Amino acid sequence: MISYLGRKAVRKIASALLDGFSARELKEIAGRLLWEQSFQGELADVLHRMSMMLASMEPEPASSAIQGLSQRHRGWIREAQDLVQKRRLSKRALHDAMVLVSPHTEGQVIGDRTVREMLAAYASQASENDLEGLLDFLRAPKDDAYLTGIMKRNEDRR
Repeated sequence: MISYLGRKAVRKIASALLDGFSARELKEIAGRLLWEQSFQGELADVLHRMSMMLASMEPEPASSAIQGLSQRHRGWIREAQDLVQKRRLSKRALHDAMVLVSPHTEGQVIGDRTVREMLAAYASQASENDLEGLLDFLRAPKDDAYLTGIMKRNEDRR
């Protein structure tokens, strides 16, 4: 059984091939993929070189803001980031939640940052109670009327 990544790769490669080749050329490529090991190897080699090039261009996974934090704070950031992704919160909504939990962070953690960097900045200046409060907020059901009301009130103030 082909994995999710395998299915995604097949779809992307097929889509790219459809844009640049005629039906006859696609049939020839399919035949070569099926029967010519040298063609398969060359394709794999090109994909490997492209992945290495892309990996060298990607930023380091741990930014300088995160490197200075304790292991506990790093764990907190991972958990909070997972919750933000599950809830599909925007950076603005995350910022509003941070300000709701600890008002002294107003304007200090947003800017031109990733969600991970925002969480790292928050973790570096918030108290333990604030950190737990933000996690509690992120864990709350989306349809929590009380929290929805608070977020709505904060949006109306802007």
